[in-house]
Amino acid sequence: MWRKVCGVTGPIPARLQAARRSVHAFAHERKKLFYSSSMDCVLFLDDDQRRHARFRLRMGALGHHLRHQLLYVFTAADAIAALRAYEGEITHAFLDHDLCVDDQLVVPGAPSKVPTGMAVVDHIVTMRQPPPKVTVHSFNYLAALEMCARLSRLPSVAIQHIPFTELLDQLDPLV
Repeated sequence: MWRKVCGVTGPIPARLQAARRSVHAFAHERKKLFYSSSMDCVLFLDDDQRRHARFRLRMGALGHHLRHQLLYVFTAADAIAALRAYEGEITHAFLDHDLCVDDQLVVPGAPSKVPTGMAVVDHIVTMRQPPPKVTVHSFNYLAALEMCARLSRLPSVAIQHIPFTELLDQLDPLV
């Protein structure tokens, strides 16, 4: 690349080779620092792409992407897989209940087209190292209450229900 840009032929000068090695080493160390598996993770579960975009934008504006590995998932199965893969590392989980347009405001326990956030809650209560903070951001008030009630069995987990419309304004102190 250097030769193409500068139009130079022959061996690359030693100073430039050393600088390239330093840049690569710095990039490698930075990647380990910011994307290390030991970094605290934040899990966001929602089926709505627009809510994902708004949450991602707000987290970025607050600088949380520098302090946390952000895990964005759209299905209960993906959320459970992330909870398993990052058990003990997820410090805050943001959970929606209704994960399909056809299931909006589905009553807890009623049949749904796709698994809901309740399946994720049921998984969390079985974990040895559940996330210490869980925020239920569902508009489905009855389902949110049930999710919080099931999570309340875990004394080590701080639980709250904040509908998504209010969540973004309260993010900084939450995470």
